[in-house]
Amino acid sequence: MMKPRKKKRQGSLLTRFFSKTDEKSKAAQAKTNKAAKAHAVPVKRAVKSTVPSKATVAEQSTAPSPTAVQRSIAEIKQLIAIGNKDPQRLALLIGNILETEKKRQLAKKEAFNQLLEKIAEGESKEVD
Repeated sequence: MMKPRKKKRQGSLLTRFFSKTDEKSKAAQAKTNKAAKAHAVPVKRAVKSTVPSKATVAEQSTAPSPTAVQRSIAEIKQLIAIGNKDPQRLALLIGNILETEKKRQLAKKEAFNQLLEKIAEGESKEVD
C-alpha cells in the first residue's frame, strides 16, 4: 500500500503575495521596462528652479512694501511711458479709469441715499 501524499502546505496570504516567484516576475518586468526606456527618445524639459536665489530673498526681506504715494507715483510713471509709446492707448486707459471711478462714486451715493430713506421711513412710522 502506498501512503497518500501530503499536500503542500500553503503559507499565509502575505507570504503568498510576497513569494519569490513574484520577485522573479517583477525582476523580469523591470528588465523589459529598462529595455523599453533605453529605446525611447528622451524628452528635454526646461526645469524652473523653485528655490529663490539668495539675492532675491535678501531683496524681498529688506525692501518694505511701497506706500500708497509710491504706488501712485509708479502708476503715473507707467502711464507716462504708455503715453509716449501710444497716445490712443493712454486715452483709453484714462477713460476706463475715470469711468470705473464714476461708477464707484455713483454706487456710494446710491447706497447713502437708500440709508437716508430707511432712516426717514423709520422716523415717519414713529410719528404716526
